[in-house]
Amino acid sequence: MIKYIVVSDKFEGFLVFGFDKVLGYLIEFRNCAWKITEGQTRTILQNLAHCLTASQFIEWAKANDITFYKDNIDLSFAAWYRIYDRARDKKDAEAFWNKKNDVQRLHIHWKTEAYHRYLSAISWKNKMYPKTFLSSHLGDEFDKLRIQELKEKK
Repeated sequence: MIKYIVVSDKFEGFLVFGFDKVLGYLIEFRNCAWKITEGQTRTILQNLAHCLTASQFIEWAKANDITFYKDNIDLSFAAWYRIYDRARDKKDAEAFWNKKNDVQRLHIHWKTEAYHRYLSAISWKNKMYPKTFLSSHLGDEFDKLRIQELKEKK
């Protein structure tokens, strides 16, 4: 994935535009800016249509004199395996990882961050093996747990 970070002296923080390395399509947009006016936010959202591919984004940014930096995100198996931090079934997990595209790999990174936060809050739960984590429908499980917790509170 190729990531462009937009900065400005008109607001604090930054905007993130992430593009698929193969096709170049926008797969991630994050507004990490604060002290930004409603008009600026509206302008950003209206201009997203000009940023659907990496080449369109670069043309738009240069035409509008926007400061941006390129940052490559490491979506390799080795980087994820280091983050996941459980030395088990590496070969099986890597075979499963190699079948995923960049969008799916990015989603796995997000799920991993959420999973680590979940495990830190629930001390009695053991960490899944990497292959089990990759092949799980973890988002579905989080939703089920959340619904169950809400029912128990009522």
